[in-house]
Amino acid sequence: MEIAKQLAQEIGPRVSGSPKELETAEFLSREFQKIGIEPKIQKFKYLGWEQVDRPSLSVLCPTKMDIKVSPMAYTGSTPRGGVEGILRFHGIFYLFPRLMELPKYAIIDDRGEKVAFLLVQPGSRSRPIPNPWLQILQDPMVLVGEEEFKPILKAIESRKDVRVHLEAMGKYVQSFTSYNVIATLEGKRSETIIIGGHHDSVEGSPGANDNASGVEGIFRMARKLLHKKRNHTFKLITWGGHEWGLFGSQYFVRDEKERGSIEQVKACLTLDVLGCGDFLWIWAGPPWFRGRIEATLKNSGFSEKREIRYEDTLIGSDDWSFSVENIPHALFMEWPAENLHFPSDLFENIDENKLNYTVDAAYAVIEDFDKGLK
Repeated sequence: MEIAKQLAQEIGPRVSGSPKELETAEFLSREFQKIGIEPKIQKFKYLGWEQVDRPSLSVLCPTKMDIKVSPMAYTGSTPRGGVEGILRFHGIFYLFPRLMELPKYAIIDDRGEKVAFLLVQPGSRSRPIPNPWLQILQDPMVLVGEEEFKPILKAIESRKDVRVHLEAMGKYVQSFTSYNVIATLEGKRSETIIIGGHHDSVEGSPGANDNASGVEGIFRMARKLLHKKRNHTFKLITWGGHEWGLFGSQYFVRDEKERGSIEQVKACLTLDVLGCGDFLWIWAGPPWFRGRIEATLKNSGFSEKREIRYEDTLIGSDDWSFSVENIPHALFMEWPAENLHFPSDLFENIDENKLNYTVDAAYAVIEDFDKGLK
């Protein structure tokens, strides 16, 4: 697993738009060259976001305590010195519908205004996640783990006023630069199948399962494809800008559409979060395409070796960018991923046997696709 080791262990955290991400893109470009594929690096710019200071949340009454929270990128800042108010349940924040639908609490100041929000994540710890929706909206917002939030929830459910103080400072940054690394294997036809996965990580996480493992899988599939007769052209792509909001795949799809090439893209398969979890989770659409994947894996014996769960199209990874253009798409992901977005997402936690299983299953699907997608 030399590719995954280099990304997670040697390079480490590789936030999109950072020098470490450029180092990652250049490394992956050289690795494609080593196996005989000439890649190109597609550079793109986007509006970035940076944390100014780590957010802090303090409960002032009915008891005093400090609560660990994580930043949510692409949300607004509190004033310097923070905001204070009573915590009230607001509703459900549909971060990723059907995947992450988080309880949302408002901080209401003494004027009765909602001045900031808390989102409660499952688990013992909060993990940083960007706001994927309408980044022009400026509500200050942070994330708190469910276990950390339990004493607060208990007090709220007891109809006690929970008064809190929150300070969360971030800033928007013009023109972050990120990179897609694109390697092309020509086939008999120009019609193209894309195999992709993101190479960036969140700040502070080595990003082993998420997603050095997926990039490792892409290279393993590339080596297999090199030695077979290909009907379709294959593009093997590692995406930048994923953790900020699927920016790399969105840029690629838009660029292909503008140049009149999007009609050549017949399918996209995404590898994101491998070598972990209890089951293989496949999100795919449209329904006929998902059905074909299910049939292939059942007929190939993969369904007997490990539990596979299926979902229709969901937003969460880079296959979503292709679904918007009605291109058949599938995400292969192993779940749950307990170290996702944490500093503990280390190389040694990648289970190579599980990774091999998913790569082999994905390759069986790709071989079936290559026979024809009609």
